[in-house]
Amino acid sequence: MSVVTPPLVRLVERAGRDPDILAVVLFGSRARGEGSPGSDTDVCLVLTSAVPPGLPSARKRLQFSGDAGIDLVVFQELPLPVRSRVLREGQVLFARDEEALYAVALTTVRDFELFRPIYHAYLDQVGRD
Repeated sequence: MSVVTPPLVRLVERAGRDPDILAVVLFGSRARGEGSPGSDTDVCLVLTSAVPPGLPSARKRLQFSGDAGIDLVVFQELPLPVRSRVLREGQVLFARDEEALYAVALTTVRDFELFRPIYHAYLDQVGRD
């Protein structure tokens, strides 16, 4: 099944016209090639550093939401383990500036490596409860 759908094409085209969008990344089951006809399409917007966290990034997500079947998230709003997963399995559909995207990815990987022992200790504890 093709991961490129008309709503996804429209979203990527709109993102390309928005200077606040650094990248659009497909992730989840469709990016892994495991999507079924009923699967949603998980898409992550990576915002430029010009967009402050909080309400402005939430507004950006709302601005791009609306196409049925697309589950849209903003990279900077995601928990660190999910950001790491987006980077690990994601397919970049659009990148305004590859060097800036690489810098975001590198920072995320470094942060997750520092957080990894805490994350695994938490998962171990949850598994015992």
